[in-house]
Amino acid sequence: MKLAEKEATQAKKKYQRSFQPGECMKYVTAEIDEEVFKLESMSNLKENLLAKEQKFAIVSCDVKATVAWSREIMDLEDRNEEERVMLCLSAEEVAHLAKDGTLASHVGSIKDFLKEKFITLVICGIDEYFSSSKHKKKGRGSKDASVISRKTFDESLIHLQLVYGVGHRMVENSSELASLIFMFTKAIAETPFKRDKQEREGSGVLDWFARGDSKDCVRVDSSGNGCMLLWRQQLRQFNNVGLDVAEAIASNYPSPHALMKAYESCDTIADAQKLLQNIPVRRGCGPLSSTRKVGPELSRKIHTCFTSINGNQFLSET
Repeated sequence: MKLAEKEATQAKKKYQRSFQPGECMKYVTAEIDEEVFKLESMSNLKENLLAKEQKFAIVSCDVKATVAWSREIMDLEDRNEEERVMLCLSAEEVAHLAKDGTLASHVGSIKDFLKEKFITLVICGIDEYFSSSKHKKKGRGSKDASVISRKTFDESLIHLQLVYGVGHRMVENSSELASLIFMFTKAIAETPFKRDKQEREGSGVLDWFARGDSKDCVRVDSSGNGCMLLWRQQLRQFNNVGLDVAEAIASNYPSPHALMKAYESCDTIADAQKLLQNIPVRRGCGPLSSTRKVGPELSRKIHTCFTSINGNQFLSET
């Protein structure tokens, strides 16, 4: 029984590890239909994917010219199909469908077949198509019946998005398509990790500033470089405290520890609350510079923040 529990625990850890941002890319495979490689300007797609170290498989899908994704669950001998699908069509084929007024119904039928999958239409070679279309319009022989205006083309894509919720991306060559597939793979691979993070943050477990992202954080290395900047940033969290005030306080008390030691050396709480009020704050430089003081109100708030044992206490007295 203990062996079974140990194996189950190990399998669970491996399952969770396959969703971590540092490892998840290697467990997601782009399954590319063989027809995608036959599209015009896509002859070097395989080489471009290999150059990006993209994990992919060439398959024969039920819906031609599509790219789907699957995720391998570590050591569980199972693969999960992801909900994203990329439908790759040439600009010429999209133009034919748009001219006939059947683009939305064509893609819509594919969406219905794939049920709950989210489809992105990828249009290949649109610039080249319209460049050659303009050449045909200028007049060597009869006008090609498939030629439509760019306005009609774009309106058909907008209609498709409004009716079926299918967005589109445009690529010109195999290099751009390989980059798009790689970008989708990365986003798909990291989705479970990001979704779990949002659920944890939304549950109130990480309410204050302890969230799992690194936005606007101050880097502190192993030698302590960055501590002063971090201290100034911490002081600037107080309302209406600018860089000048934070620097003035930090120049007198270069760390939270130094400030706490100063508070402890005060004879009374009232003295500690007034500790910072007379620190001069210089504003500007040169002949137009002026000097003011930190003031008793901010001094009291900082003291309350660093010494109060009541987590629900307000800094303001009112």
